[in-house]
Amino acid sequence: MGSVVGAPSGSRRVTWAPRVILPFLGLAAFVLGVGLLPPTAFHWLFVSEYGPVELGTAACFGAAGILAFGLAARSRGRVPAGCRVLYVLFALGSIFGALEEISYGQHFLGWQSPRWFVEQNAQRETNLHNLFSDKPGRTLRNAALAGVALGGIVLPAAAMWAGSRYAPGRWAYYLLPRGELVPLVVTILLMRLFRTLPRAVRAGWDLGLFEVMELYMAAAAVLYIGVLRRRLLSPHAAGNRDA
Repeated sequence: MGSVVGAPSGSRRVTWAPRVILPFLGLAAFVLGVGLLPPTAFHWLFVSEYGPVELGTAACFGAAGILAFGLAARSRGRVPAGCRVLYVLFALGSIFGALEEISYGQHFLGWQSPRWFVEQNAQRETNLHNLFSDKPGRTLRNAALAGVALGGIVLPAAAMWAGSRYAPGRWAYYLLPRGELVPLVVTILLMRLFRTLPRAVRAGWDLGLFEVMELYMAAAAVLYIGVLRRRLLSPHAAGNRDA
C-alpha cells in the first residue's frame, strides 16, 4: 500500500522539477550571455528576428493557438459552451501573437512593407504592435503581463483558498491552472522588474531581456493550455457532460 501511495508523489516531483528549474535556468543563461558572449553572438541569440529567441516566441504562440483550438473542439460535451468560446478566443489571440512576431511572414519571404507601414511602424515592418512608436505593443505587453499574473498566480490562489472551486462544474476547473505556472510567471515578473532599472544600468542587455520576456510569456501560453488539456481531455476527466 505504501508503494502505491508513494508513486504518485514521486511522479509529481518529477513533473514539477522542470517547471521550477527551467525558467530560472533560462534567466541564468541570459545573464551568462550578457557577460560572456561577443555582441554579434548575443544579438543573434537574443535579439535578431531570425534568432532562436524570436522564432521560439512565434513557435510557442503558434503551438498554444493550435492546442487551444484542439481543446475547444475535443471538449464538446465535457466543458460548458462559454468556456469553449474562451478557448477559441485564446487560440485566436495566440495565433495573432505568432503572426505578429514574424510580421505575417515578412521575415522569411522578404517582401517590402507597404508605404504606410514604412512611415508609421517603428521598425518599418508589416505588423501592428510596432505602429505609432510602439504604442500598441506596449499596451499588448502590459495586458499580457497582467493576464499572466492574474491567470498564473492571483486567480489560482483565490480558487485554491476557496476550496471547492476546482470541482467539475466550477469555472476554475475549466479555466485555471493550479500552481503549475507560478515559477514561470515569477520569472517573467522578475524580468519586468529588471527592466525598471535606470537606462545606464540596462544599456547593452535591455532589448535582449525584453525578447526573452516575450518568449517566457509565449511559453506560459503553451503551458497554460497544456495544463487544461491534460485535466479536461484525459480518459478519466470528470467534465460536465451536460454542457
